[in-house]
Amino acid sequence: MSGRQYFAYRSFWPELMTVRKFAESGVDSVVVFPANTLNSLGEPYSKYPANWRWFDTYDFAPVAQQFNDILEVNPETKFLCMVDLNSPVWLSRQLSLGHNASDSFTELTQALCNPAWRGAVKNYLRNFLVYCEEYFPDAIVSYILACGHTDEWLDHSAGAASPAKAEAYRRWRKNNCMPPAEIPSADSLNAVEFDDLLHDPATASGILEYWRFTNETVSGTIADFAAETRKFKREKIEVGVF
Repeated sequence: MSGRQYFAYRSFWPELMTVRKFAESGVDSVVVFPANTLNSLGEPYSKYPANWRWFDTYDFAPVAQQFNDILEVNPETKFLCMVDLNSPVWLSRQLSLGHNASDSFTELTQALCNPAWRGAVKNYLRNFLVYCEEYFPDAIVSYILACGHTDEWLDHSAGAASPAKAEAYRRWRKNNCMPPAEIPSADSLNAVEFDDLLHDPATASGILEYWRFTNETVSGTIADFAAETRKFKREKIEVGVF
């Protein structure tokens, strides 16, 4: 082992004294999370106000404040900027009126299959990046795309499907040269054969095909949003997910 030591301290709230202490120890890398959503306890992730206020309506003053508060403590800070792609409450409520679940925190793949959700979120992403690249281009070294349960791209919908997701599944099967098939029932999705966890490929091929679809829906969306992010940043920028 090289003897190099690593230490991480995590808080999405303003911890300016902690930032100062880290700076005094030579640590200049700080993660920021200009969040618009609630965590798994139903509390705001951030103490700063939300910046995505409505469709095509943004207030990035809280984003600037979050950056500038830290830069005032340590002007040499390099930021790893988390980008909150989860549905603000107003967005999930608005889009649910069309009978398509769109709370990406609890129903990730249903939201990802909703064209209205993807359009609104991608437009927010573009505007967020344009702002950050205009005002803090040299300070930001990485964008971390955050979505799904606990912002880690986890889908806790237990396989549930909205009309948009059902249509996306039919389209996915056609594109993969599979015969038409409907989404398996909730009972069958949860009727595992081994260790209360695993399906038997010999008898549950349709179920495993559906789970493959959900996995590819998430991974494909991550790749899509990552490609969008790179359009707005110099070639050396890092784009990642948790």
